[in-house]
Amino acid sequence: MKQILLIALLTAATFTVVAQTPTKAKSGADAKAEQEIRQLANEYAKAMKNLNADALASMLTEEMILSDGNGAVSDKAKMLENPQKLNRLLGIHI
Repeated sequence: MKQILLIALLTAATFTVVAQTPTKAKSGADAKAEQEIRQLANEYAKAMKNLNADALASMLTEEMILSDGNGAVSDKAKMLENPQKLNRLLGIHI
């Protein structure tokens, strides 16, 4: 009985260690893609914070649609007319 308990504890400990072991390092392509995505996200956040409609226009597609919590729908053109209103809709506080 003690042997079964010991085996069960060792097995559980092994799974715990394996689960906490970091995964292998990202490949060069994955790391580069992640860096590019982070950079674009930072540029988008900066454009929103500064209400830079020109920068936002270059980042948003023509097909983009935003629906707020009240059901109002905006397309790219409508969003770029008033980026300050967009900040309020998205809950961005400056």
